[in-house]
Amino acid sequence: MCSEEEERLGTVILFKHQPAGFFVLHGWNVVKVYSTNEKAKLLRAYFINPAYQGRGIAKQSLEYLSEFINVPFPR
Repeated sequence: MCSEEEERLGTVILFKHQPAGFFVLHGWNVVKVYSTNEKAKLLRAYFINPAYQGRGIAKQSLEYLSEFINVPFPR
């Protein structure tokens, strides 16, 4: 569970104040298996509810992702 691991951040994607999707970011302890970049994050379990698909939510959330991951991690 995300709440039990310091370097795992579960994030809800909102659309008009309603949950429309979800993703998980992992910190260094998971990323180091794949990269030597200690600032890298791993995006996993990215999901948009089918009822919200086709509205550009995924595209917009991925555009915001680079800004979001630059906040100190873990939170």
